[in-house]
Amino acid sequence: MRTFLVALMAIVTGLSVVAQEAATVEAPAEDENSLAAMGFRTERVMRGPDWSIRKYKTEDGLWRAEVTSRDATVMEFGDAGEHEDWIQFMSWPTEAASPQLLFVLRYPGGADAPHYLDVIAPNENFRTVFDSGDGLNLDKVENADGGRPEFTMTSRHYRGLLDLPVSESAAPLLVFVYDEAAKQYICQNFRYTKMLGPIAEHHRQAFEAAHGSQELYNYRGDDARSREAATHLLRYLVQTVYMGQIDKAKGYLEAFVAPGTVALIQPAIEDRIATDPWFQQMRRAFERANQARHTITPDPQPVVVTQTAPVVVVAERKPSAWDRFWDSVALDGFVGYNGWSDDVYGGVGLSTWPTRYTRIGLGLSSGGPYCSGGFHYAGVRF
Repeated sequence: MRTFLVALMAIVTGLSVVAQEAATVEAPAEDENSLAAMGFRTERVMRGPDWSIRKYKTEDGLWRAEVTSRDATVMEFGDAGEHEDWIQFMSWPTEAASPQLLFVLRYPGGADAPHYLDVIAPNENFRTVFDSGDGLNLDKVENADGGRPEFTMTSRHYRGLLDLPVSESAAPLLVFVYDEAAKQYICQNFRYTKMLGPIAEHHRQAFEAAHGSQELYNYRGDDARSREAATHLLRYLVQTVYMGQIDKAKGYLEAFVAPGTVALIQPAIEDRIATDPWFQQMRRAFERANQARHTITPDPQPVVVTQTAPVVVVAERKPSAWDRFWDSVALDGFVGYNGWSDDVYGGVGLSTWPTRYTRIGLGLSSGGPYCSGGFHYAGVRF
């Protein structure tokens, strides 16, 4: 009996220890980047003081949502696909009896689809303060400064540059902040260079590592390593442009990329930003901020513009035509064939940039001494 009691006590003690250990195991932490962590909810109905938003399934099996107020439908939202959780709501402030903002997020489904995000102000006659359209994907919603929440989204507008696949295309991160003057959310990347700068810098370093050469980069679409370099180069350039630093992006292109590849990349990016509504919105906000905050010290020499915005602009003295001429002159050797006189000629001469075909020089030809001048579009140059 004594042996039995000892054994029973050991079992009870062991079970107690196991229970205590189980009680100390913490539940897995919620992913801070999940929609739930951001504040989105999957409930079918969310209610305000005199309004409600609900999601419902249509006869064709797709989910939609509608906002009603005083028994009348005031807004409708589609593009939610065939799964109920693909449409979610979030109010801000979250626990407020009368929220100032209502976020409506929809995902239509598929392997690669945009997020449709609408932000409305229920207390302002359900005014829409943001409508993403079909060109963005949600990254994160957060409230960093205690005011209205900010959110970041990635742009789909730059896919396919240099015919790169979607997975290798540029997808700049956009920061949307509520603008009290405009009464809407506006892309304001130029104010967030400390956050976005490291992203661009990562891709710059990755480009130079993939390129792995001191020579100017030449894009080759049939080479995997060249495509990898192009992926990071485009992501660096587009993210830099989206911080309002267009001159910096152009300067990098000219310094590290071969002219033929520059001729492919620069017009392609310029065409995209010209039709990108979010970039144009950001540029207008940037220009307004510069007009209000920049103070330029009058000085013919290079000066740094004083400003409160986080973008540093440098004003430089423009070079004269004489400066540009001497900077462009180079000593070239040339050989060629003159079809008019049936002469082969060669020699040394001065040529000018950018064409390097505007030349004056002296040399010898099969017919005697030769003077070369004017424009030459044939011959081998070295």
